[in-house]
Amino acid sequence: MKLAVYLQLLGFVGALNLRGNQEANVTQGMPPPTVSTNGKTIDASGFSDAFSKSFRIKCKVKFDDMNANYPNIFHGLTASGNVVFTSHGLGPVYGGKKGKACLYSQTKSGMGPHGRGLDAPGGWIGTSKRLDDGKWHVFELVKTGTNAQIILDGEKVEAGIPSGKTAEDFILRPINSIQVGSAKSSGFKGDIGDVEIHAGYANQLVYSDITCKGDGLPGKATCDEQDVTACDGKYTKVTTYTGSYCKVTTSETKKQCLAVGPVCSIPS
Repeated sequence: MKLAVYLQLLGFVGALNLRGNQEANVTQGMPPPTVSTNGKTIDASGFSDAFSKSFRIKCKVKFDDMNANYPNIFHGLTASGNVVFTSHGLGPVYGGKKGKACLYSQTKSGMGPHGRGLDAPGGWIGTSKRLDDGKWHVFELVKTGTNAQIILDGEKVEAGIPSGKTAEDFILRPINSIQVGSAKSSGFKGDIGDVEIHAGYANQLVYSDITCKGDGLPGKATCDEQDVTACDGKYTKVTTYTGSYCKVTTSETKKQCLAVGPVCSIPS
């Protein structure tokens, strides 16, 4: 895992984040994610344009069961409530595919089956293995200018856009919000955590709650709402199974900024 704090609120799931992909091929013995929150909705309006062109979303997910037909993992909406993209579990209505998960999106141009943009049956892609085993899985959704991918524990399934089409045709509707998980009463039975969102062709980090512990920093470091990128420069971000932390790049001190509390700004 990436961080050391874990909170679960009964009846709901939501998320915070992780950084790195070292655990991509590990499914057994994986620690729980950093934090689960109360049916979290992320404001995506600030990165809408970049997200419509390309995105990468990563999390940890665990399903206790998948007996509801469409248990939500991620659901992106426009300001008027129209679907931008959806990733959900495949429940009993999907027959032999039950227990797996899918991804589809809605293009601005209306290209492809159901306007979803992909040259694939129904315009969607699904994982090749199940998630409803009660174990933690590393789950990643990727949309580039020309294809879409689901990466589950390092195993990738992907589909491209129709021949003759371009990245311009594969631009999505403008996103306004992203719903993470849902109430158990609406069918999701499990947990989601360690969410990280990147947007745009430059793969810019736009949502992350990785944090640094203040007393792990030398000098007069203070804790505030800055992003973990405050650790860049003088510090180098390091990600391991036991935690994400900022490691001092100079030889003056060996102290580390552990990713377990409020984000710390580094004094200039």
